[in-house]
Amino acid sequence: MKPKFVLLISMLLLALAAFSGCIGGSGRNLLLVDVSDQNYSDVNFTNLTVTGDSTVLGGITGNNISLTDQSSCSVWRSGAQTLTSGVETKIQFNTVDYDNLNEFDETTSYDFNVISDGIYFIHSTLALTYLGSGHILRVQIHVNDTEVARTINNSSRNSSITGDVTKIKKLNAGDSITIKAYHNEGTNQDIAGYSENSSYLNVHKLA
Repeated sequence: MKPKFVLLISMLLLALAAFSGCIGGSGRNLLLVDVSDQNYSDVNFTNLTVTGDSTVLGGITGNNISLTDQSSCSVWRSGAQTLTSGVETKIQFNTVDYDNLNEFDETTSYDFNVISDGIYFIHSTLALTYLGSGHILRVQIHVNDTEVARTINNSSRNSSITGDVTKIKKLNAGDSITIKAYHNEGTNQDIAGYSENSSYLNVHKLA
């Protein structure tokens, strides 16, 4: 960025600060329309809206942060999916509630495909329509086809059962997230797909 342009931007920001009464204190209603590929630090604000998927923000205090290009998605299974007994099976989440950066493939691979490095929160809940007493439902998170988290849910009665798994993990651009499940009922059973509250996956970038 050219020095004269930087000076012009700095003068403009000072003028805006003076107008809003924030010189020597915290800013109010600060709107950064697009800060792609820029670094900002030690910013005090009341309302801050940020766009740009390469933004680095540090030393920020205040409230009402809006990160419009933050990686975040919620997908769920619509309609039953049959799981073969004794076989680890990828869950085919085929309905998108929201997907800010279009990272989830709900038609072919059923993977969440990471587009930027960071720390991610991953959570999935699965509802199996029937599991006999003494059998298990295992729910697993896989990254690049390697298991990184699992829960094992033991059935104590002949009925439906719900299992969930959560992981916070550092991921890199190009990584893929998959949910798999396993049961040992002895006969094929279905993952419920009644609504977005039955069997779903949430992925959110934290940092």
